[in-house]
Amino acid sequence: MSEKETTNVVDQAESVIKNLKKNDKGTIGLKTSQIRKFLASVNVIRNKVLIAKGAQKNCDPLADVAVEVKMLKANLLYQAGREQGSDKFVNDFVQKSGLISKIDGVGKDYKKFDELCKYIEALVAFHKYYGGAD
Repeated sequence: MSEKETTNVVDQAESVIKNLKKNDKGTIGLKTSQIRKFLASVNVIRNKVLIAKGAQKNCDPLADVAVEVKMLKANLLYQAGREQGSDKFVNDFVQKSGLISKIDGVGKDYKKFDELCKYIEALVAFHKYYGGAD
């Protein structure tokens, strides 16, 4: 990923977090545990990809985990769907982050997967920085 692409991903993540719905206390309503749970799932897949990439130089590192990458979409939508109340902070996050289209766009493209990972890491970092709920 080029420096320009990384900067774009970081800027996009910051913008998303700044514009998330606030709770009645005026802080970001999305809980840290909700967003970190998703990051943990991404990191499990990323570790599998890195192991596959290191083990075999001529292999497609995403070939064995393509279904798991697609399952990230299901996991994210599940979290949004199980949310109670009218505020729908997770759904707001899903819509504003564009994660569904980013996950759909990965396919077996390692570069796009790496960009997705960096984007999610940036979302978590900015969520913490801007005071997301614990």
